[in-house]
Parts: sequence; structure tokens; C-alpha cells
Amino acid sequence: LKGMLVGEMLSSGKSLYVEVWDSTPPLSAWFHQWMFSLAEKKLGIRHAITILVFFMQAAFFGILLIRNRAFDQSGYFPSSLFGILLFYSMDSFAFTREVWASSFLLLALDRVLRQIQFRDQQPSHLNVLGILIGVASLFDFTYAVFFPGILLILILTSRMDPTRILLYT
Repeated sequence: LKGMLVGEMLSSGKSLYVEVWDSTPPLSAWFHQWMFSLAEKKLGIRHAITILVFFMQAAFFGILLIRNRAFDQSGYFPSSLFGILLFYSMDSFAFTREVWASSFLLLALDRVLRQIQFRDQQPSHLNVLGILIGVASLFDFTYAVFFPGILLILILTSRMDPTRILLYT
């Protein structure tokens, strides 16, 4: 409901943080505005778009695990389990900022796995990783917690110099 109200106010021409006093992060507010202009207050369209995003996340998670050889046998059971867990909570059917932030975290996870497996050792790829985590945290500010964790993982598991990792991310 909060996202629909923020989207409605922004669609009516009000400015975020000036006329709309809310703690919603900027990218999340803009997507709520876009969603309001697309679906207005129709929950069915919002749920359908969210289910489509969930399906894409589950498919990408399965492809990510298979491509990076995370398990001995390739299969879609982990992505099926991921999809089932996404549908476990009724709150996840709503068009929330966590849905979009987790999409960017999945892309960042792909970059981290490539860096750990020594396939993409170019330091410029770390910039993309930092940008993906930054965009995820612009959807939901609490996702900035993942940045120090990923830095620690890269420092401990990557062949790159820790100062280079800190410089490029």
C-alpha cells in the first residue's frame, strides 16, 4: 500500500523528499511511480509483474548455479527450491523494493562467483560489481550491508591484491 501511495503522489507531480515526506529510496520510488502509471491501483497487474520477476529470478539463479558449476550435478532443483521459497511469503507477492533489489543482488552474485572461480580477473569487472550493489542499495538502503560482506569474500578468496579490490569497488 505504501508503494502505491508513493507512486500515486509522484505521478501527480509531487517531488520526492520535498513534497512527499517518505523514507523510500529514490530508485524504488521511481519504480513505484512507473508502476502506478502502468497499472494504477490494479493489484492483479502488480502481482502478475511480480510473479514474472520471480520467475526470471529463479531461472537466472538456476542458470547462474549451472554456469558456475556450484554443484557436482547440474539440475534445476535449487532454482525450483528458490522459486518455492519466494512464494512462501504472501508479502512477497506485493510489488516491493526488496523484489527489485534482490534482482540486482543476483547479478552481483554472478560477478562474485566469476571472480572467485578466476574466470574474470580483470579489475574493471569489480567496478560493475560495485555498481550492482550500489543500485541494489538504492532500491533498499539496507542492502548496503552486502557491500562489506562481498568485499571480505573477495579479499579472502580472490587472487587479486586486497588494495586493488578496495580501489576498484
